[in-house]
This record gives sequence, structure tokens and C-alpha cells, in this order.
Amino acid sequence: MAPGSSIWAAWSPSSEGDPNIRGQNFALVTGTSMATPHIAGVAALIKQRHPRWGPAAITSAMMTSADVFDHSGSPILAQLTNRLAPATPFDLGAGFINSTRAIDPGLIFNAHLKTMFNFYVMFLVSMMSL
Repeated sequence: MAPGSSIWAAWSPSSEGDPNIRGQNFALVTGTSMATPHIAGVAALIKQRHPRWGPAAITSAMMTSADVFDHSGSPILAQLTNRLAPATPFDLGAGFINSTRAIDPGLIFNAHLKTMFNFYVMFLVSMMSL
């Protein structure tokens, strides 16, 4: 749900990780582990506001309220081979998290374990019939 890309984060100056940012206190780092603290914080805010919501409802709230436009109203861009182009869902998923809207999204899709199980069973049955 949170493929972090270029997240501004604290960085150990003595890290042996990326030689390009060795010696720096902060760095733009990419990866799910970089986005997880941000997503967990927004999920905690939503859970505080809606204590009866489970993981599916919280995930839905974050995804259905995400932004696909930047702060200036322009489409979020993705880096192609040699240029920038409007991002697709394959680039940005649901979009950039909007914590203000996620707390009160208006509509959520709340799936329970039984619902997911039935979906997967029906999916497997349909695949067997091909």
C-alpha cells in the first residue's frame, strides 16, 4: 500500500548503505520501509477517530481519499526513461496520502475475512474452468 519514493528521512552519516549519501544526516530514500512510518501514523489517527474500524476500512479510507494531483493542481508526474509524464496507477497506486481527508473519507469499502475468503474461492473456481 505504501511504496515510498524519495522520502526525506534521517540518515546515519556512518552508514555503509548508499555511497552517494555517505556522511549525510538526511537523505531522500526510496522503499516501502521509508513510507511505513507515515502510513502507520495516519492509520493510528484514523483508528483514534473510528475505533471500530478494522484494517480493511482504514486501508480503504486512506486509498479512496488519496490525491492524484500535486499541491498546485497538476497531475502527479512519474519519471520515464528520459522525461516526466503524468503518473498512472502503476506509478503511484491510489495516489499521495491525504491524512485530512482520510480521517473522514465519506465512503469506505470494508471487507471482512469471510468476504475475502469467498472472493478467493470464486476466483480459483473461475480459473479452474478456463
